[in-house]
Amino acid sequence: MPTRLQHLCRAAFEWLIAILLALTLLAGLVVAFTPYNISLLVVASALLVLLIARQLGFLGAASTRAPTNYTALDIDDASIRYVDLLGRIELIHFADIKRVAYVLEEAAFPDLYGPYIESKWIIRTHDRFYIEVMDEAPHRAQLVAAFRQHLESFDERALSAGLAGLAASGEGEWECFRSPDCKDSPDQLQSPPP
Repeated sequence: MPTRLQHLCRAAFEWLIAILLALTLLAGLVVAFTPYNISLLVVASALLVLLIARQLGFLGAASTRAPTNYTALDIDDASIRYVDLLGRIELIHFADIKRVAYVLEEAAFPDLYGPYIESKWIIRTHDRFYIEVMDEAPHRAQLVAAFRQHLESFDERALSAGLAGLAASGEGEWECFRSPDCKDSPDQLQSPPP
């Protein structure tokens, strides 16, 4: 996990680039009819490309943004702590996980542009309950790395197929892990009590 100092440095870098970009564009407007306008346009364009590359993660780590479909997702060596939007806390111990599936389905509520496909993880535990963990870019890599590390037979091919489905906006369910002692089918799973 990044330290507070790393977060502050990243934020300061992004603000510095944004301020330099704004000042360059402002100076370009002020001296628009001088011979320096081409050089200012080049500098502003370079700063804009730098800022976009930073945000997309091509230049160091992408900025840490808060997830939109849950409050927090913390992963340690023994468990996953997931806090949904309603504040419910789910503590999932890796030793208790019996099945993990990557699911793409139409969201329950459309956004401003209409229906869309959302991605999530269905994690079944030893007590026959399952937990839906929303899948978002801020934590996807951490969660996949934790599954790889703690679930012995985590299926990379199923995950790749699921991510390909995500890119194609298709629906489906891809089982990425099933422990040998998991005998029930997915339709026998129960959601946990509220």
